[in-house]
Amino acid sequence: MGRKSGNICILQVDERIISMLRCQRSTKGLQILSFAQEQIAPSHDESGVGRSLKQFVRKHNIAFDDVYTVLPRHEMTVRILILPSHDLNEISGMVRLSAEEHVPYSSSELVIDQCILQRLSDGNARVLAVFAHRDVVERHVQVLTQSGIEPQRIFISTACLASAVFAARGDVAEHTALVNLAPGGIEVLVVKGNVPEYGRAVATPANWSNLHTSEDIQEELAAEVRTSLAVFRRETPDNYPVDRVYVSADYGDPSLAARTLAEKLSIDVVPSRFGASLCISQEQEVQTIPLTLLGAALTAQNRASVAIDLVPPSLTEARQRAELRRAAIRVGAFLGALLISIFALYEISLFQRTAYLKQIMHKSEELRPIAEEVALKQRNLAALQERINRSGTVLEVLARMSELAPEEGLTFTKLTYDSRKGVILQGRASDLAVVNRFSNTLRRAARPEEPWLAEARQGKSAEVQERGVTVQQFEIEIPFLEKSVTETATSEENFAE
Repeated sequence: MGRKSGNICILQVDERIISMLRCQRSTKGLQILSFAQEQIAPSHDESGVGRSLKQFVRKHNIAFDDVYTVLPRHEMTVRILILPSHDLNEISGMVRLSAEEHVPYSSSELVIDQCILQRLSDGNARVLAVFAHRDVVERHVQVLTQSGIEPQRIFISTACLASAVFAARGDVAEHTALVNLAPGGIEVLVVKGNVPEYGRAVATPANWSNLHTSEDIQEELAAEVRTSLAVFRRETPDNYPVDRVYVSADYGDPSLAARTLAEKLSIDVVPSRFGASLCISQEQEVQTIPLTLLGAALTAQNRASVAIDLVPPSLTEARQRAELRRAAIRVGAFLGALLISIFALYEISLFQRTAYLKQIMHKSEELRPIAEEVALKQRNLAALQERINRSGTVLEVLARMSELAPEEGLTFTKLTYDSRKGVILQGRASDLAVVNRFSNTLRRAARPEEPWLAEARQGKSAEVQERGVTVQQFEIEIPFLEKSVTETATSEENFAE
């Protein structure tokens, strides 16, 4: 199916005629695009209606529009109720609970809708309640869906007629009756101001197109209207009379029906021409558009004062399932696109990283000889620096010993220096206590750059005679640390390279 046109199509289908009104959405008035009616050949079952509707839909491209349909009142039960609430949810519950008081069916077998007609000052509300058997609505939807269309909403003729009258005439103080001739029935609606006060519908096999040739049909029309007006006066507390009667028809010009009623009832009866004031175009063909379709067009644009929707639960559930499927498809498409995007980004990132790694490895191979040459030079320079800046030489050790030696009581006779093992200091002292203090001084004087001093310890000692005086011959051993020895050897090796 192609893309929707966005136009509104009001469709009314029964066993005798198919009516279609197409209009454009507008806030000023009804922008009529086209109007068409076709007679249906007599048939003993609904298959004839389905075939005719399918051809009609194909001929006028209705499937591309937003389709709304209208069901006649004589196929269901309509009541105007006075209920003690202004809250629509409470009113809906009251109407559903009282359904069996008005129709011989349980609420589960019905399609029910209601709207508030008037909020009264005493807290009550005048409510229009509609009770349609589910089979009637389901059958209507089945005929439409088999023809390739699905109605957005399903209206009732009573609400459409009332909305059209109120929109065209405004708040009029007089009691006005509207008689609408529909294929298969007749409907009478009495209004005052902007409020429906009474309604009655009767199914009839009469073909109103033969009104001008059949006296029986004329009598039946007059009798039904007379009965409806009498019942209205009887049910109205103040017994208000009807000031004027308007006649509309779903099949064509209502002028003959208006003249017939005026003659037989002796009351003021005129054709309903005020529907044309609802349309932006004032062409001659606008006068022939049924008032029911005009009211339905207002309702489809949410501009009606009386609105009823009889979409059955089966269609509502099907729409919900379809919406869930569409939502699931949208979510699936989004997730699929997201996964594809993530995979594509991963592939791009992986490709870029691989290419960059190859580039780095290639550059590394180019720079390897240069890096090895630089490393060798760094090792040679380090070894050279080590030899230049080497600490712990024999002269430095001798200078350090002299710096820490006491001014008297101690004489050095020999210094043995081994760069890998350490230092052995020999001498003579007047007392071993002086030697002990000297070794302690060496250990305390150790600095971070000369950790070997911390290892100073007193070695062998002996008493000897020197020029007739007894003195103490001593040794102080200072071993070099293993780490210092290793570093010294390594520096020498590096320097050798």
